[in-house]
Amino acid sequence: MSRGTGRARRADVVALLAIAGLAVFYTVGVVWPRAQATGGIPHFDTYTYFYPNWAYALRSLQDGGSGLLWNRFQNCGQPFYAMSLTGLLYPPFAVMGVLDLHHALLVLLGLHLVIAAGGMYALGRALGLSAAAALCGAVAFELGTNTLWMAYWSPSAIAVYAWLPVALAACERLLRRPSARDGARLTVALGLQLLVGYPQVSLFTYQLLALRVLWECVTRWRPAVPRALVVMGVAALLAPLLCAVHLVPALEAAAVSIRHRPLTVEEMRIPLLTLTWTQFRHAVGERSSYGALFSVGTLVLMGLAWLPHATRRVALFYALVTGLYFALAFETPIFFDLYRVLPFGSSLREPHRFLWVAACAGCVVTAIGAEAILRPQPGARRRSLALFVVPVALAIAFGFLSPTGIAAREVGLVALVLALVGATLHPRGSGLVRVGLPALLAVELLAQSSRQVFGYLRDDTMLMQHRDAFLAVRDRQTPQDRMYLIPGTASVRWQGLPDGLFRKAAQLFRVPSIVDYEPETSDRYAQMLVYMMEGRPMTTINQFLYELRVVPASQRLFDLVAARFVVIDAARAAQLGWPSGPDFPVRWQHDGQRVYENLRALPRAFYVPQVRVVGEPAAVLDALAAGDDDPRRIALVEGAPPALRGSPGGTGHAEFIDDGAESVRLRVDATAAGYLMLTDQDYPGWEATVNGEPAPIRRADFAFRVVPVPAGTSEVEFRYRPRSLVWGALVSSATAAALAAAWRRQHRLRRTA
Repeated sequence: MSRGTGRARRADVVALLAIAGLAVFYTVGVVWPRAQATGGIPHFDTYTYFYPNWAYALRSLQDGGSGLLWNRFQNCGQPFYAMSLTGLLYPPFAVMGVLDLHHALLVLLGLHLVIAAGGMYALGRALGLSAAAALCGAVAFELGTNTLWMAYWSPSAIAVYAWLPVALAACERLLRRPSARDGARLTVALGLQLLVGYPQVSLFTYQLLALRVLWECVTRWRPAVPRALVVMGVAALLAPLLCAVHLVPALEAAAVSIRHRPLTVEEMRIPLLTLTWTQFRHAVGERSSYGALFSVGTLVLMGLAWLPHATRRVALFYALVTGLYFALAFETPIFFDLYRVLPFGSSLREPHRFLWVAACAGCVVTAIGAEAILRPQPGARRRSLALFVVPVALAIAFGFLSPTGIAAREVGLVALVLALVGATLHPRGSGLVRVGLPALLAVELLAQSSRQVFGYLRDDTMLMQHRDAFLAVRDRQTPQDRMYLIPGTASVRWQGLPDGLFRKAAQLFRVPSIVDYEPETSDRYAQMLVYMMEGRPMTTINQFLYELRVVPASQRLFDLVAARFVVIDAARAAQLGWPSGPDFPVRWQHDGQRVYENLRALPRAFYVPQVRVVGEPAAVLDALAAGDDDPRRIALVEGAPPALRGSPGGTGHAEFIDDGAESVRLRVDATAAGYLMLTDQDYPGWEATVNGEPAPIRRADFAFRVVPVPAGTSEVEFRYRPRSLVWGALVSSATAAALAAAWRRQHRLRRTA
């Protein structure tokens, strides 16, 4: 090993230790004490989605795996494993089964800060930057407001985002010297992103890789580029093939979800969350949220990125990416219209999320700018002068952009940067600058992080506030019943989290519910809920995701889904004026918490003597809500031409023998041949038998299942056996086996060479 190589490795070790130390310091020294002091607002995506999902998954594992494939507690039944955001196969999430959930969340935060910063450091080194300059980029990414905000927002969001710079680092290495090792690194990074199950950042990653390769082809074609293209193409294909065991079921679920069609511009925007330029400038003035996308220190360094000649071409690429995705965040005409034409360009929401890419690319530019200070070129007077002039000019420009101007501490920061620039003029000043510049960035960003509005919980107190009400429902419920919960007056904006009345609480207490907080709810069921609550058809997914009323406009649809119990606090019930009347007696109340019973609710499973075929799906909802047919006498199925089927005079009833997650058995007693209606969601993968013989499942009453049954006593069994999981497992296994065989062959050839 040469002296230079040894010195570089020692520098890398020191930098990685600094990265890990900052992650530990922030997690243990900032996040956890803040949680103990109940500081910050817990983000509902962490605690009303990720947390209850993993609590449910761990309970299912304790029960032998029952419920991992099918979740019977939410939305009248829906897949669990196939919902992409569950991320059950993402390896780091295994910590959820080792530690208690609250400590596991902190470990995941710290771990992904290390992965994110380590990837950014590797990216800087792949670009040929010094260890100190790469460390500046890593610190800017690790402690940047955007990264920390995503860490509070959801473990899934920070997990997929953390692997973005890792993939870019592998890409840069491949463009310089293609190798199977770096191709494997890229495959792993892309595969782990896909396993997390948050597709938007995965899409951004593929876009950045494509743009980077295109830039290389246009600006500097070299003989190594074609080989790099082949290796990257193979890696981009292998990643989804290896993850097919997760992706194939997820794609099946997505195909029937509310997200199966391209979004309109209005659907891409989120009410109350769309970021305007005025709001952005206001946030800049407060140095919070997206207004703190870049600190003054990182902006100053970004402004110097054009100085190092060796990296100028790459710096220009990442600067253009920063500007492009920044423009997309504000739906800039031409750019935004062209982006929507790209594959999947109209499939994802919230344009301000483009700023995630801008933040990542900006940190690369920051690292290159730090290189200008750390490796000044002697004799270049203009460049030496620029090292002093550019920071001052950018600080002044930032002062004009910010409505509050530039703070005294930020002026002091710029002065310290200038002092470090001056130190490089001294022969012994380089060591001070190598330590001082990353440290200065870390101090600035840690100080800026105090403006984070979100935080973590220290225990389950907030989540369990309505525990007694849920247990009261569970004590009264039979397999024929479901519940409906409504957030309290103080927690409507935060999806019911502050008072524990959030939609996935049903999973925590294992009480079947008619609602859920699930972005991939089936399109059919979402349409039914909108019609139930609004009394009109769903014309945009925003009606379901953000604008849904809580009081049913159609009592008939509410009764059809077996919504027998309503959990609500007394203040919200008084505010809404619902539930009320003789059909909704109070069955339990304590300390402002109430449980009402809906006496008109239909059972979850019942005998129907006949079905009527309706030509259009929309007509089914109209007919169900209008009340022309009794759901206990006629089930509506889709097809043509309209006709009556079955035995009009038949009577019967159904009762549950076994009510499992992936297997449901019922006994039906009928005086005449008819149908068993089960108001669980109709979904690909369900099979039925009647008295041991296969029976067809038809979709009925818009979203549910009906099977024909004979006269007399019958036993009906439903089993959930999704073929998508089998096909996905086969593809993953075959791909892994082929790669193992190729590796063995290559290893054997090397040994014989």
